[in-house]
Amino acid sequence: MILKFPSSYYSGAGKTTLLNVLNCRNLSNFHVDGVIRINDRLADIDMITSMSAYVQQEDMFLPTLTVREHLVFQAMVRIPSTVSEAAKIARIDQVMRELGLDKCADTRVGGSRFFKGISGGELKRLSFAAEVLTNPSIMFCDEPTSGLDSFMAANLVSIINKMARSGRTIICTIHQPSSDTFEMFQNLLLLADGRVAYFGEIKSAIEHFAKIGHQCPENYNPADFFVHELAVVPGKEIECRKKINRICDYFERLSRERQNSDSLHSSIGSSSSFSTTLHKHRRQSRYKTNRWQQYVALTWRSHLTVIREPALTYVRLSQALVSKTIFQF
Repeated sequence: MILKFPSSYYSGAGKTTLLNVLNCRNLSNFHVDGVIRINDRLADIDMITSMSAYVQQEDMFLPTLTVREHLVFQAMVRIPSTVSEAAKIARIDQVMRELGLDKCADTRVGGSRFFKGISGGELKRLSFAAEVLTNPSIMFCDEPTSGLDSFMAANLVSIINKMARSGRTIICTIHQPSSDTFEMFQNLLLLADGRVAYFGEIKSAIEHFAKIGHQCPENYNPADFFVHELAVVPGKEIECRKKINRICDYFERLSRERQNSDSLHSSIGSSSSFSTTLHKHRRQSRYKTNRWQQYVALTWRSHLTVIREPALTYVRLSQALVSKTIFQF
């Protein structure tokens, strides 16, 4: 299942902040009220981290490492030590094949001003590969198609779709998707002014808005249509917010009717079956390896970086010699 948070036309709508709140990450400068629940169970940061992965909009890579070496490092610090080295290597090879990275496995990531490495599409897929290594049940993706052309964006979303069909729940924010890319998502969540305007299957969203009197034109991108209907246009704030409240009130009324018609027995059954999984994850730590293994992995990565950038070593050595000479005088 894929949930999609469509963006507004204006940057700063709060898409990344929403994902950060759901992941309990990068909140040092924020005050957040409320709690996060998974199937009506209170979720803490350890539980969320152990059962989910977060593909952020901007990821940091060391340009001197190859694709395979980057994934090896991620496996060293993320996959538990109980898993054998052979199993880790097999998992890395499997993930590279699934995401189409096997052809550039021995190519440096690059991106620095000195040399060019893999392409932008391969860089996005590498971000996914690093998170998929641990086989998480929930994945959060912050604008995975930003910076890609329409073909590469559709290709990446098709990969995400396959990953979702394998049993994962993938939650994405996406920026101005094409109609082909938009149709690859299964479920849609529309937010406006902090309220839910729609949550359900994408194929039913257009019909839902038509019942309120907002008909999507033929041969028109549904994603653009939803953004237009829920956007607050400068100079028309009062009119736009009245329309947003009317749309959100209608969906809220439908949601209450569905909740009243649902069977209490089925709700209790699904909650109890899932609670066992949640308690299992609650006992797990967010850190999969001990401090020694993390130290070994960081030392190995630093060694590769130093030997592949000899100029940096010469600069540091020259700085040390100059500083020593100055202090002697």
